[in-house]
Amino acid sequence: MQISTRQIRHLTTEPVGWVGFSPTTNLVAFNEGKDYGHGKPLVWDYVEKKEVGSLRTEAAFCWSPDGTRLLTGRWYSDVMAWDASAWSRPLTNSFDSYITAVVVRRLAG
Repeated sequence: MQISTRQIRHLTTEPVGWVGFSPTTNLVAFNEGKDYGHGKPLVWDYVEKKEVGSLRTEAAFCWSPDGTRLLTGRWYSDVMAWDASAWSRPLTNSFDSYITAVVVRRLAG
């Protein structure tokens, strides 16, 4: 990964399947795992150079536009919205089908 300081940080030696930078903080989330990056979402503070969250789900999908939530889930049913300030899980939505992507959009008004 290369960040604005033009320094390269090696955060994992495992394959990574998805990477997403928070739009408002120094956090980066990524899926780490031997199965093409599926298996363990991690969250790092790339300025402090430390892991700040290891989430017990199968995949990270996206950040909310304000950077306060990271949406993760299980490919087969659930999407969880994690509170990025405390890494608590206040909201879970379950679906009857497989989930391959999630997008959060800010509504005008």
